[in-house]
Amino acid sequence: MNLQNILKVINTSIKSPVVSNGGYSLDVFAPTELYLIPNAHISIKSGFSLNLPEPLVGLLATKVNLRDQFMVTTGQLIYPNDDVELTINLKYIGLNTICVRKDDPLFQITILTGNKLND
Repeated sequence: MNLQNILKVINTSIKSPVVSNGGYSLDVFAPTELYLIPNAHISIKSGFSLNLPEPLVGLLATKVNLRDQFMVTTGQLIYPNDDVELTINLKYIGLNTICVRKDDPLFQITILTGNKLND
């Protein structure tokens, strides 16, 4: 599977997601500058869609270097044939107000086989 073939950039001003982990995940970057206060919930348009073939799903997870500051809203999955712009829900759990610059690493989408989620 080639993730570049199923990735559709909708907003050309974003830094395009980068394929990593041997082709099984996408590193996703902040599509715009974000000012975050402690306990802020944010909902952002990603600027891209991901049209996964069945039985694959995408699982969202925070990047390792941001794990102490962000939580991806539990249960966010990208389902097969979901060819719409992704809206990502995050919670900032840091203690100080921060600015995440446009194009900073924000989260990762790991591609899994759907039946593995039930094991």
